[in-house]
Amino acid sequence: MGKINIKKTNANVAMGDYPLADAVFEIWGAIGGGDSVILGLVDTVTTDAKGEAQSKALKLGNYTIKEKTAPYGFVLNTNSFTAKLEYAGQDEEFAYTTVTIAEEPQRGVIRLTKTNSNPSIGDYALNGAVFEIRNSAGTLVDTITTNASGQANSKELPLGSYTVTEKTAPYGFVRNKNTFGAQLTYAGQTVSVTYTDVVIAERPQTGKITVTNHASVTCGLSQ
Repeated sequence: MGKINIKKTNANVAMGDYPLADAVFEIWGAIGGGDSVILGLVDTVTTDAKGEAQSKALKLGNYTIKEKTAPYGFVLNTNSFTAKLEYAGQDEEFAYTTVTIAEEPQRGVIRLTKTNSNPSIGDYALNGAVFEIRNSAGTLVDTITTNASGQANSKELPLGSYTVTEKTAPYGFVRNKNTFGAQLTYAGQTVSVTYTDVVIAERPQTGKITVTNHASVTCGLSQ
């Protein structure tokens, strides 16, 4: 008999260092004998805090491993992995084989839209607004600039809380000094990239014309 060791790893810790526990894997192998051999589910295992799981004792042979459930923060690995249990010699009670399965953390993108709060005062171009994105620790993680439609997307970021502030307003607009929150939350195991939207309205700069009336004085000189 043999046992299959499954080890789950994080393929990109920089995108989210989530717990490795509670990944559920199915092990498929041959069931029956003679002419009635079919491929069937022979075991289901769940990883521990180290990302490790071990099957029950299985017959020697070839097996297929599929992930059924990815834990929070991770994208389901849809690949199939093979494992072979081979005779380990007469002195070994069990044969062992290890399968390492890497999973990608889900990433997030902040989509920003700049709008004109009062086009009647000045319908200026929406491109060229520069915004800074900071994480919950206050660290600058990205700087983005709006296009002609007033839109800009961040790079892919780890899930979490962020703030967005305007650094530079384009011609004709007053810089919005408010801080805007953005939350990138886990969208389920079948989503590779999740999105959140932030809409920031800016008002055009206004002007006042001051008119000063000066009196005209004529002085006559007599000789």
